[in-house]
Amino acid sequence: MPTRPDTLPTPKPADQHPALRDWRCQRCFKLLGRHDGARVQLHFARGHQYFAAMPVTAICRCCGKLNELRSGKTG
Repeated sequence: MPTRPDTLPTPKPADQHPALRDWRCQRCFKLLGRHDGARVQLHFARGHQYFAAMPVTAICRCCGKLNELRSGKTG
């Protein structure tokens, strides 16, 4: 039996989740995502939201710096 969309739990916004810490670019400090030590929460345009397991690597969309996050540390 399919679940009705109005009965699905609403995810908590990242800014209301106290356990998440910011992951920022090492060069320009642009916010890349938020993490809890094991997973990284990523937001994209139009409200798309993803969780990824660590380690995570991202190129900053502002300055082009390669950033890496491993076990809650930036590198």
